[in-house]
Amino acid sequence: MNDSDDRTQSIRDIATALPFLAVVLLTSPLIVAFSSPVNIFGVPMIVAYLFSVWIAVIVIAFVVARRLERAEHAEAEQESGTAPQ
Repeated sequence: MNDSDDRTQSIRDIATALPFLAVVLLTSPLIVAFSSPVNIFGVPMIVAYLFSVWIAVIVIAFVVARRLERAEHAEAEQESGTAPQ
């Protein structure tokens, strides 16, 4: 197994773990911790937390998908013997 395979596998591991991390961050015990009457820029803390986690998961999923696509493309080029452009 070479470095490219290791990198692709680690990206796949992150992609697999991300939905579970999202579920943990959005479970009731953590949400209750942010349900205080504090406002952040006029927005209740619980709403700010939920949307922050939601946006972070989307951004991380996008970045992981792009990196996985690039890694798999490079791996396919390497196997076929063509030089990357």
